[in-house]
Amino acid sequence: MDEKQARSLTLLRKSIVFVLYVLAAQFIFGMIVNLYVQFPGSTPGGNAMTWVMQHSPVTMAHIFIGTLIVFLSMIVMFLTISSQGKSAILLSVLGFFFILFSWGSGMAFLTNGQQNITSFLMALGFILAIVVYGMQLRLIRHSMKERN
Repeated sequence: MDEKQARSLTLLRKSIVFVLYVLAAQFIFGMIVNLYVQFPGSTPGGNAMTWVMQHSPVTMAHIFIGTLIVFLSMIVMFLTISSQGKSAILLSVLGFFFILFSWGSGMAFLTNGQQNITSFLMALGFILAIVVYGMQLRLIRHSMKERN
């Protein structure tokens, strides 16, 4: 393995680990929101976004971190496309998809009456992203061992 390939794999690995750490923080904020934030029973059309912006900084932090994760997972996908094979690219695209799916489910939760199914879908996308990024880390570790 040449030095350039080694650096790109190391950068990709560190980027994925960083995404996983941010996902852990997101989980903590999400649990705080789930357990302690009471959304009002009546919001115009079930849309709680305005209420959140005015009354719930922890929910706003959860939204901000989720949006950050979308961008971070996009960076991981681009890094993977530039340095890895088809399997890793597929995993990074899936990771990005699951993050985007989770983010979209969270937005649907806020704008469509805080339905349990959208909360479940948000959590499902979250856990699937963690699994996929874990698989990608394992694949990178294997690639690094093979190339040494």
